[in-house]
Amino acid sequence: MELKEAGKSEIDDIIYLYEDKSGGSRPGLKVEIEAALGKDRIVIAYLNDKPAGLLRSRLVRNPDGSVDDEVVEMIIARDSYGKGVGGALLNAEREYANHKKARILKMALGSQDSC
Repeated sequence: MELKEAGKSEIDDIIYLYEDKSGGSRPGLKVEIEAALGKDRIVIAYLNDKPAGLLRSRLVRNPDGSVDDEVVEMIIARDSYGKGVGGALLNAEREYANHKKARILKMALGSQDSC
């Protein structure tokens, strides 16, 4: 598995993962992703050179000057469930949060799919 921090050249891979999650295309998605790349960190996991998942996060500065790392969303491609993609993305984010000296790593849990 390869993890890569996304830039503009990975927009098509990000769109692929969003469309896999929702089951179809969404108008304005490319513009939303371009805006997110300017303020959020997006890491993409690849299995066999195919996008398998992504984790989107942002650093939030607190009034006391400390920093929190907030996971905005995580998407795993349907054909990559059970292959360790989510764990790899979370471990990479935990390392990033430690590197940035984040006070806490915040994440809300939920599922769009019923398993």
